[in-house]
Amino acid sequence: MTNRPNLYLHVGPGKTGTSAIQRWLGSQADTLKAASYLYPVPEDLLLFEGNASVLGNILLRDAGDEDATRAEIKVIIDRLSHQVASESYENLILSSEYLAGAQIKNLHLFKNIASSYFSIKIILVARHPYPWLWSVWGQFVKRNGERRSFSEFAERAATSYGVHKKFFDIFSDVILLSYSSKNIIRDFARAIGVEPDQFGVEAAQSAIVNRSLTDQELRALLCVNRICKSATVSTRISDYMIQKRPHLTSHMELDPAVMARIEALCGDAVGFLEARRPGCTKWAPPPGVILADAVPGGPLVIPQDVMSFSLKVVRDEAAKNAKADVRAEISAASAATLPRRKWPNIIRLPYKWGRGLWKTWRAG
Repeated sequence: MTNRPNLYLHVGPGKTGTSAIQRWLGSQADTLKAASYLYPVPEDLLLFEGNASVLGNILLRDAGDEDATRAEIKVIIDRLSHQVASESYENLILSSEYLAGAQIKNLHLFKNIASSYFSIKIILVARHPYPWLWSVWGQFVKRNGERRSFSEFAERAATSYGVHKKFFDIFSDVILLSYSSKNIIRDFARAIGVEPDQFGVEAAQSAIVNRSLTDQELRALLCVNRICKSATVSTRISDYMIQKRPHLTSHMELDPAVMARIEALCGDAVGFLEARRPGCTKWAPPPGVILADAVPGGPLVIPQDVMSFSLKVVRDEAAKNAKADVRAEISAASAATLPRRKWPNIIRLPYKWGRGLWKTWRAG
């Protein structure tokens, strides 16, 4: 097939402006359609998951039936290709940071299926590993109940920095952008071939989307996470913090020793990215970044409304867990004490005779 439509697959990874890009794409979907770009808009633009989370979750699978995975991918691609062809779009845009975690074998399946319909173009974003890991850690504190300090988290998570390489290995057309919070939407727009000034980029670039936590918020939520160990609790509390105070300045602190360790762990991945786009991982700490040994101490100050809401969330979680524990105890006690029901012989013996006769007849 000649003149196949382009499929721009925006992979991320997460914490490289994905939420801002996805929010912009959703807000400009109608304008993009007029320029022959289809961005299928998800039902809820506030979910920060883009429009390809279903595909991303399929490609994330580490095990399972390869034929079933292939069939699921084909259903999605067939549906999208039909929509693109029926409405004569020249470009399709899919975006989800879940795609960054895709298994290599599943990416090959995806490529083999999608390349029959589309010219695939992968869009990746590179960022220095220290601020990237700090942002990822903050997101885990917000959404996953993360309890470890940043240095402990970074030591384990540094291996995930090199997700870009598999896309270069598998796909021939890969666009690598350099992360800049002030320019990432503009750079993305140019990467897909649209003029930023015609698609509301300036307003979108200045909007605050999915902000990180302040120092006080981080400290408070870490305390809660270490007690409750619940992603549900951390998500509800952090959502409240952000929704009530969306314009607060995010916190980052710089620990030179930790940064040196991170750069050592991520050295190969950084070298790989720099070889493909020199300067894409360069980073100078912006104003407001505090040296770790200069972080002000003092008491933890939590606004009254945040404290009240947090206590409510913790009480709700404790009540839910208590009910679940009671149900489990009742179930276990019932299984241990109640005798197994046994049908009387007048029913059981004819049933067994009938099953035996049926098996004999089936066996021939």
